[in-house]
Amino acid sequence: MEDGIRQSYKDEQAGLLEQALTLPLPDAVFTIVHYNDHRRRMGPRPHCDPIDFSVLYDSYDPNEVEEWRIKAQKLRNDAYSVGDASLRRDGTYDLLRAEYEATHPGFMPKTYQDAVGFGMWLAR
Repeated sequence: MEDGIRQSYKDEQAGLLEQALTLPLPDAVFTIVHYNDHRRRMGPRPHCDPIDFSVLYDSYDPNEVEEWRIKAQKLRNDAYSVGDASLRRDGTYDLLRAEYEATHPGFMPKTYQDAVGFGMWLAR
């Protein structure tokens, strides 16, 4: 049973990595950060090892990857208040979402949506 679970996680990880490598650098880094810090830990054990950011070094400078890793982590860390506002439906979401995106520029709309979805998960 454990081998089947591990293989399922490896397949998910391979698909996610394949997707990440097609994205612009900011979004690729966010995808890996979000997977490493959240998605890979969901479900039963055994979990896969985190994806190493060195997979991006063939296409990008390691310093640039590290800069976007820090930005992507901040994007995730700041998602709670926007996700919470979305769940509360008290009229503050649109303003908070606009401020959130302005504070964290450079990502694609889907990345912001994924980050806010994580914020909603945290706030539930």
